[in-house]
Amino acid sequence: MAHIFIQANPLLIDDELQLKARYGLKYVFPDPPVTSLFEDGQKLSFCRNRERTCAEIAKFSQKDRQRLPAAIPAAAAWLPMIAATLYSAPMSMGDSRHAWTNRVKAASCGASVK
Repeated sequence: MAHIFIQANPLLIDDELQLKARYGLKYVFPDPPVTSLFEDGQKLSFCRNRERTCAEIAKFSQKDRQRLPAAIPAAAAWLPMIAATLYSAPMSMGDSRHAWTNRVKAASCGASVK
């Protein structure tokens, strides 16, 4: 999974280390890019093809298989936020505690917290 997210790294996008220009770095994008292996021998693969992924999920749950097409756009909407946090310094503990405290206070007053 790490090499999926590394594609958004500014060092690679802008080729700042000249890994592409100087050393010819090329990425291979396998299909499936992600597979989970379970102790009982089962596997769950997330494929580049939506229907193949749905078929994989159906092995475990028909209900989840039916819900996946609606969940994909929601997950895709989160991706830019996740990628942005991967290449920036984390919020200090004081800042995150302050943000959490304000959210709890607002929620306890009945305010909508987003």
